[in-house]
Amino acid sequence: MGNGELIALDSTMIFTESDNLRCSKISLHKDWSIKPVYKIVTIYSITSRQPISYARILGNIPDIQTVPNALKQMKALKLRKAEIVTDNGYYSEENILLMIKQGFAFITRVQVNLSWVAQLVEQYREELENGGEIMHCDPKFSGVNISIKHNFKYKRKKGSTKKDFNKGDIENITKKLNVFIYYSSEKKADEDIKFRKKFDNIRTDPMRGAYLSKDDIDFAEKYMIIHKRVGKVTDVSINQSEYTKRLKNHGYLVLLANKEKDTNKCLEKYRAREYIEEDVKNHKSHTDGNHPRVWNDDTLDGQLLVQFLALSMHESFESMIRYLSDTLAVPNGEYEHDSETNLKFEKKIKRLATKKFYL
Repeated sequence: MGNGELIALDSTMIFTESDNLRCSKISLHKDWSIKPVYKIVTIYSITSRQPISYARILGNIPDIQTVPNALKQMKALKLRKAEIVTDNGYYSEENILLMIKQGFAFITRVQVNLSWVAQLVEQYREELENGGEIMHCDPKFSGVNISIKHNFKYKRKKGSTKKDFNKGDIENITKKLNVFIYYSSEKKADEDIKFRKKFDNIRTDPMRGAYLSKDDIDFAEKYMIIHKRVGKVTDVSINQSEYTKRLKNHGYLVLLANKEKDTNKCLEKYRAREYIEEDVKNHKSHTDGNHPRVWNDDTLDGQLLVQFLALSMHESFESMIRYLSDTLAVPNGEYEHDSETNLKFEKKIKRLATKKFYL
């Protein structure tokens, strides 16, 4: 691994039926069920599409709380020159400040509705929606890059007589960041349709007295006004202000970086992170990662190691096949290779590889 390596984090929550695992913890979930769970945090190389390391974490802690653990792994593996690319599930000002303080380069997605982000989006909305710089890596998007100085509020974990701070005091730290705002009318149309369908589906449930999940209840409370009479729902109308605000931010993607300055490259690096979603799917589907059948923590650790090695081998073979597929049926100047018969044969192999018959 050289300089410029792109690194991604993935946190996977695993349910277990075993009563003997000390690493599991009873947690309340979105569907209101209570189950014992543990979490696996995996560090992936986006560049080579390989898993690098993993850690087993007690219980169902939020994704944002897994970042300090991942940074410790990266320091131990001497990956300080790599660039971390994360989704908005890992964003918090404390994590951003932690990566800056420890010298890590990063690109992270942030939510559009954050107050300071929303102000920037509003400032550049007209420019983006009426043109802007077109992204070569994805022409559906236009984008702008804004360099800002952001004030972080940091809760001191240790006191400092030099700076006159006690443990627990709030310290203001200002750092320079690059904010990348992207807009796509196609993305907006897709998000509008998806949101309206969800709204219509949930809207009919209270009228029918149907059960709503916790997520659905939160959604209804924010975007709907529910009218009741004698405890019975009589009408459900739109909370127009929140509804309009939500639609207004559709189509936008906001990235935050401390080293990357190029608008095209930043989006390209973030999009490259999507490769690991396939890797995660392979871990869950092909290595029995979702259903641990173990007696105790030691057995689980053995299973996790085998799963990690299996995933690494799977991705290695996938990479080899992708490379071969790119070179098949392409003339290279060699007489025997470039013969009509051989190129025809390689085209046939390439079609089979594309259909994944090799598995």
